Amino acid sequence: MESLLADCKENNELDRITGLLCFNHQYFLQCLEGEEEIVEDTFARIKKDERHQKIQVVCKEPINSRDFENWEMGYVLLSKDIREITDKYLHSDSFSPYSVSNQELERFLYSARELLVKI
Repeated sequence: MESLLADCKENNELDRITGLLCFNHQYFLQCLEGEEEIVEDTFARIKKDERHQKIQVVCKEPINSRDFENWEMGYVLLSKDIREITDKYLHSDSFSPYSVSNQELERFLYSARELLVKI
């Protein structure tokens, strides 16, 4: 995980991408912000990475301003320590992207800003 986070930070800093990565030891949930073409290139690179499987886009839309502008890659470990927020948006402390709607995942991501760990 440390290697993945270091790669994210380095690549995103070079590409001026910001975002958030959530992880619960089984699934990832990630938000990427930046120029559309660069984000698309980054996502293409992520899809080719053998560390990732069954990638699914939850939301793709233009934004007026960045929600994670100070974070090359903010990180939230989804654990029982953040049960209140996971219960509210994910309906469980054992997050599975297949058990909630895309809208709930998106709301969770933006609520998770309060829990960010800078890497």
